[in-house]
Amino acid sequence: MIDITSIDNFGEEPRFEIVYELYSMPLGVHLRLKLRVSEDVGAVDTVSDIWPTANWHEREIYDMMGIKFNGHPDLRRILMWDGYPFFPLRKNFRLKDCRAKCPMSLSPKSHRWKADRSSPNQARPPQKIASPARARRNYKRIFAQVQD
Repeated sequence: MIDITSIDNFGEEPRFEIVYELYSMPLGVHLRLKLRVSEDVGAVDTVSDIWPTANWHEREIYDMMGIKFNGHPDLRRILMWDGYPFFPLRKNFRLKDCRAKCPMSLSPKSHRWKADRSSPNQARPPQKIASPARARRNYKRIFAQVQD
């Protein structure tokens, strides 16, 4: 298995597609399987028992599109925080209408991240970004090393 992706065909029925990209190394053959999933059903069987790498792919599809995988060993959100009520890659997702409590909030006074202590998922604050002048100096230094 190379990859699993999902497609939202908003306005069509069945709404979702799951695309499995497979490759046979001994035969050198690519195979693409497309599985259509109705929004009413919203679930398919897992393939993580056949291909263990499908675990993360299926979790991402669940997190971003809301398609569930029956029999998955650890089906929980992987990119968004627990309790996030939306699925960001659906075509009907509108960011401006999204009002969800994020476990991290940016303070307008200090422009520093503050952790919400009530959330179990506390991320580290972002790392300091180099100034443009410093970035140019680093780029010139690295480029000079490559030239040598």
